[in-house]
Amino acid sequence: MSNHSAKARRAANAREMRHLRVWIACTLAFQAARACLGGGWAAWAVLLAVGAADAWIHRWLARLAAPTYAPTGALVDGGAPLREGLPAYAFDVVYLAAFCVVASVATPWAWLVFLAVPAYAVYALWAAA
Repeated sequence: MSNHSAKARRAANAREMRHLRVWIACTLAFQAARACLGGGWAAWAVLLAVGAADAWIHRWLARLAAPTYAPTGALVDGGAPLREGLPAYAFDVVYLAAFCVVASVATPWAWLVFLAVPAYAVYALWAAA
């Protein structure tokens, strides 16, 4: 069982990235359908903004999760853990965006929930000082 932890982390990261892609695809498909069914320019702007943010987060997490291999092809590292530290907060932003997209059907004020992200960041910086 050589390098068992790296293999386990590689499998866990692959599972987390598949899960993330499903969340992003569902969120963007819902918002695209909403925009196509007469959501107006605001719905297209939301689709663009959420899509750009989700794409950036996915790309960043994919780079973190990428395993490294030796020149011989042996697995050296399974990638960074995605459910610890700052990457875990990136998942929260994707989930929060999905919630806001769905909740904004009921009220346009649902986007104010996104203020929780900078509010928590300010709290975390203040508590650490």
